[in-house]
Amino acid sequence: MTKNPRRSLAAAAAALAAVTLAGCSLATGGTPVQPTPASPAAASTASAATVTVAAPPPPVTVTKTPPPAPAPAAAHYTGTGAFQSPSGNITCALFSYGGDDSVQCEVAEHDWVAPPKEPGCHLNWGSRFLLNQPAGALFACYGQDLPAPERTLNYGSTWSVGTITCDSESVGMTCTDSSTGHYFFVSRQTWRLG
Repeated sequence: MTKNPRRSLAAAAAALAAVTLAGCSLATGGTPVQPTPASPAAASTASAATVTVAAPPPPVTVTKTPPPAPAPAAAHYTGTGAFQSPSGNITCALFSYGGDDSVQCEVAEHDWVAPPKEPGCHLNWGSRFLLNQPAGALFACYGQDLPAPERTLNYGSTWSVGTITCDSESVGMTCTDSSTGHYFFVSRQTWRLG
């Protein structure tokens, strides 16, 4: 079967005319074809702005420091007995023999050098002090240990026997005989006799 070239040409011309008319109708006020709206998820993704969120600040730790403990109350003890300084480095003992009172204090660790040992001393020397009512203050020559301390003599506190009183201070221990004015002062750093 032969195709009629005229008929094919006429069909092609008609198709071309239909396309041309469709394009002209838009230009002359015809109804334009509306685009299909995007899905809501696609629309929100397209219009969403990029937002940068800052990291939260690190947590703040507040440490509440308790108030300092109150200093122990000053006390005054009387009578014979042994005691130590709050550091435990100085140990003292008060004695009373036949109406004469005395005190001996020993410094366990010290930075000072004792004077040379007295020729008559064949026992221990150099870390113990003696305040005796009739004799005054001096380095003690000793063979026995002091009694174990019964208590700690807090700074600002005193202990007395008769006219001899020992004062515990943060800088050291001072023992004085009020009847003669003789004394000794001892600490880790220094000593004095008077």
